[in-house]
Amino acid sequence: MASILVVDDDLAICEGMKAVLTNAGHDVRTAPDGQVALELLSQGPADLAICDIMMPEVDGFEFYRRLKAQHPGVKFIAISGYSYNGKMDLLAMAEAMGAEKAFQKPVMPRDLLAAIDALH
Repeated sequence: MASILVVDDDLAICEGMKAVLTNAGHDVRTAPDGQVALELLSQGPADLAICDIMMPEVDGFEFYRRLKAQHPGVKFIAISGYSYNGKMDLLAMAEAMGAEKAFQKPVMPRDLLAAIDALH
C-alpha cells in the first residue's frame, strides 16, 4: 500500500490516524510538527503526507512549501480543526496552494481512506 506521514501536534489525532491507516495496510509514520516531519522524510521517502495546518514551530503551509521544494513527488492532504480562522478559509487556501485534498477535523476514516485510494 502507501507510505504515509501523518503530521499533527495533537498526539491523539496522530495515533488515531496511524491505527486506521495501519489497519488498512499502509506504512505510517507520525510527526508532531513540520520540522520533525521533514527530518523523517530525509531518512526515508513517503508517498503521501497528511498534515494539520495550524501547528507550532513549522505550520502546515510552511511544511507544504518545504515538502514540495525538497520532495516534489509526495502528495499532500491538509487537515484542520479550524477551516475558517476569521480571515481566510484555511482548507480552501491549502487546496489553492496545491493540496490534493483538504478535510475538516475530525476526519471520517472512510473519507480519508477513499481519498488515499484515489491518490495512490
